[in-house]
Amino acid sequence: MPASKETKVTYNLREKRAYHEYRAIHGPLKGGQKGFRALIRSLPIARRPLSLLSPRQRANRETALRVLGRSRRFGESLTKAARDAHTSPETVRRYLGRSGYRKVGGRWKPTRSDSFVRRMAFYEEGRERAVTVRGSKTASLLGKYNRDVRTLLEDPARDPSVLKKWEGRAFVDTNGKVHTFETDPAKILSAVERAESETGAFDIYPEGDESEEVFAEA
Repeated sequence: MPASKETKVTYNLREKRAYHEYRAIHGPLKGGQKGFRALIRSLPIARRPLSLLSPRQRANRETALRVLGRSRRFGESLTKAARDAHTSPETVRRYLGRSGYRKVGGRWKPTRSDSFVRRMAFYEEGRERAVTVRGSKTASLLGKYNRDVRTLLEDPARDPSVLKKWEGRAFVDTNGKVHTFETDPAKILSAVERAESETGAFDIYPEGDESEEVFAEA
């Protein structure tokens, strides 16, 4: 399906912003923004900045990262984890490169950690938020928090003790901003109900909220 005009405009704005960031770090580039575009397209997709992936490519990257997460967490093979995620091992390896899987003894084994940029949702100060984080360590922390939130929401009694371990804990996003975790069940439930009632109100990829070092994630 062809990209919409709005999607193309959004991508062009991201590309322009990324080009200026690149130029500020590395100096002028031959060909200007067109040269930058050619440089981006010459990179393996696993090394392209998250902000310069198309919506379909972002979805494929997210799926590949979920596959990697299952291999690390449950010890699943690349083939099984990819099949369960309705993708192929080749697609996973294409989107993650050697930062995701490496061949050991004839089999593809997951790396222990990575520095990929990820967009992730969580709850903070009574609201559902999306942040850009770098690396599997921070992503794993957010994943554990979200699983505990799911446990809370599935518990009719809303036992607050499941979130007690998150009180006072924090993490840093790619902007250097420190975030804390919401641990009040009533505030989380209110945020969930608000998000469900506001159709289209929560976008994990809001325009203007991309933050990452160009070419530094793979």
